[in-house]
Amino acid sequence: MKHPILRFLAVVVLPSAIVMWGSERAATAAQGEIRHESALRTARLAIGTLNQYPEADTEASSPSRAAAEAALEAVALVGRMTGARIAIFADGSLLGATDSAPALASLTPGQLGDAADSPVGHAIGAGALLVMGSTTRESAILSAYAEPIPSAPLVPPGLRIVMALLLVLPSLTCWLLMLRPRGGMSRRKRDRAAVLLLAAVPVVASIVLAIQVGRDFERAASTLLARDLTRSLAVVEALDVSGSPESVHAMSGFPTVLVTDGAVEASTLDSPAPAVAALPDPPPSFTTSGLVETRAGLSQYVSRRLTPNSFVTILAPPPSDTLGRLRSRTNWLMIGLALWLALAAGTFLPRKSESS
Repeated sequence: MKHPILRFLAVVVLPSAIVMWGSERAATAAQGEIRHESALRTARLAIGTLNQYPEADTEASSPSRAAAEAALEAVALVGRMTGARIAIFADGSLLGATDSAPALASLTPGQLGDAADSPVGHAIGAGALLVMGSTTRESAILSAYAEPIPSAPLVPPGLRIVMALLLVLPSLTCWLLMLRPRGGMSRRKRDRAAVLLLAAVPVVASIVLAIQVGRDFERAASTLLARDLTRSLAVVEALDVSGSPESVHAMSGFPTVLVTDGAVEASTLDSPAPAVAALPDPPPSFTTSGLVETRAGLSQYVSRRLTPNSFVTILAPPPSDTLGRLRSRTNWLMIGLALWLALAAGTFLPRKSESS
């Protein structure tokens, strides 16, 4: 590359743009994973809520009218508490849906099979489909589809515009510098220093973005999980079963602990939970949330007071695997950028006479 501006673009701008683009794509993929998990939690809650209605004969091969009415009540309650669009199906036929029904009137055998064969459900459009029960039984196959509330992207459009400007403006300024007539040695040194300073702008911006998306994702994932836990508690409280950890776990899938007078009275955890019992009592009419250590590892929790001397806590592990994959991808992008810059410095910087 004989023209210095092309060298500047190839050495600095293009690699920085790749790091920015790769970080944004990795963040979008990670956010899609936690959004899918949130949709599955909502679908599980909808089916669990339906099973709390005595008239919902989910074991019948042909669901009755009472079962359809129970499904409507269940999705209305869960939809009101979560804001999600939900539909419940029996053998692929729509049993009940929220007023703002998802764009899914029925299920194909292929969709049912994919969801039943996958432990993490099946992604359809902006939501997730979850099948509860085996597809080999003679009774109706219950499934639920949920579309959660859209969340803001980790890299919003405004930030993308700023990142683009941090690529374009240094390139334009560098090009204008290189168009100036050659001056004396001192001027060439100043121009070279200015070019190096301009080169630092997109490089630093790309590194900052790669680091920031990991922090923003961790915060967004924690907020989303706490929201799902809180809304699940609201649903079980509306059905007046929050005092039974077994019922709460059956409805939501979340491990649940009932603490009375500072001791665990009932729990669905596989091991004792002294750290949960030691949590501070939530204030009346409000929930508390945070992180607590259990035998299974670090868990996020939400607690709600039931009586003056008891409270219920539901727990869920944070998406550590998803966060780890995101950080691994952004770290490799930054390492690749550093290696490329080191290689370019060793290749181009010795050619001072040609560069100037």
